[in-house]
Amino acid sequence: MKNKKVDEKDVEEMTKAFTNIFEGLLSGIDKEAKETWDEVINKLELDNIKDLDSYSHHVLFPLDLQLKEQIAKVVFGSDDYDLKFLANNYYYVERHFRNIFTHFEGNFACADKSRTVINKLFKHYKNGEEIEFDYDAEYTYHLPQAVMRDPKDVIEFYQAVKRLHDGHYDLYIKFMGIHLPQWHEASKQYIAKLKKEAEERKTETKP
Repeated sequence: MKNKKVDEKDVEEMTKAFTNIFEGLLSGIDKEAKETWDEVINKLELDNIKDLDSYSHHVLFPLDLQLKEQIAKVVFGSDDYDLKFLANNYYYVERHFRNIFTHFEGNFACADKSRTVINKLFKHYKNGEEIEFDYDAEYTYHLPQAVMRDPKDVIEFYQAVKRLHDGHYDLYIKFMGIHLPQWHEASKQYIAKLKKEAEERKTETKP
């Protein structure tokens, strides 16, 4: 027997159920935040649900997306798309940066570097702060050394990774095509420098 399209009564009951769920979840959030959920509920195309596939398409996917975006908007006080994307896809973006640092600079402090870059991006999109790295500071182990030293590269790589998230690889391929040769050379010089410094330390510690 074919699945029938849900009738108006079912839609009404589902809408009421979703509303009750959100009222419970948002009991500690102000009135303005609650009102945004009326918009979320209204955007769900509940009358188009007729099977599990359509339920996933019309409810689960948009609900997951809007839930994350609304929470990020309330928490961070901004409706900026990049800010919300970073908040809701933190590990995805962080892994891309960390893998770059690991490949070209080694495992040491790769997670510190990726977190530093992500935090810089977050402040850039939240407050409009310029991305800067202080290489004259007492500690610089958490800063990009061979790659991503240019703030422009950080922003462009993030934008390419963001677009890649939705399956669009054009910006990513273009970016990597330009920067890979440069990064390979910078990596060789950086690794050579580290080896030289290590040899010098060995020489200094010899009796």
